[in-house]
Amino acid sequence: GVTPRFRFVAAGGPAHATTFIATVLLGMAVGGLGSGHCTLGAAQAAARAAWVSGGGVGGAVSAA
Repeated sequence: GVTPRFRFVAAGGPAHATTFIATVLLGMAVGGLGSGHCTLGAAQAAARAAWVSGGGVGGAVSAA
């Protein structure tokens, strides 16, 4: 299996409403991109995007 790794690529907006953008890497490929008002929310959105798209490595996303 492929272990997902998360990277936070940007943060912006006013201090009281910062938006974070994260990617999930599956191997060397970007599997998903997501944003949220906290790092956890951005990571979850990226994971959800990878899941919906079938992942970046031949659909190698599992519910394990």
